Amino acid sequence: MRAAADPPLRHGSVGARTRARPGTELGLWAAAWAAVACGAGLVLAGLVGISEVGGAMALLWLGVGCGAVGAVGVRRVRPPHNPTATATFVAVSSAWLTMIAISVAADPATSTTGSLPDAIFESVAGFCTTNLSVLDGLASLPAGV
Repeated sequence: MRAAADPPLRHGSVGARTRARPGTELGLWAAAWAAVACGAGLVLAGLVGISEVGGAMALLWLGVGCGAVGAVGVRRVRPPHNPTATATFVAVSSAWLTMIAISVAADPATSTTGSLPDAIFESVAGFCTTNLSVLDGLASLPAGV
C-alpha cells in the first residue's frame, strides 16, 4: 500500500508501473496551451500581413502547425488536480520557454533579424515586455511582424 503523499503511479512502456515525475504532466499541459496561444497569435499576425509582401503565409502556416500540435497536446495530457509548487514552477517555465522557441522559429519566416542570438534576444525581450530591441527601422517592418 502506498502513502497518500506519494506521486501517482502510471504505466510505463513495458507495462511496469513507474512513478510520474512531479510537474511533468502540468508542464506538458502548460507548454501545449502556450503552443495553442502562440499558434493563434501567429495566424492572426499572418492574416494582418497577408496583403503585404513578406512572410505572412509562412506565419500563417507556422501558426496553424503550432496550434494543431498544441491542441493534440492539450487533449492528451491531463494536469494534476492539486499541483505542487514545483509543478507550478515547471509549468510556468515550460510555457514561457515554449513561447520563446516558437517566436524564434518564426524569425526565419519573416527574416527580421540576421542571426540566432538576435532572434532569441528579440523573443525574450518581447515576452518579458522590456521594450528592448536590436532591430533597426522598426517602422519599416511589415504589419504582421
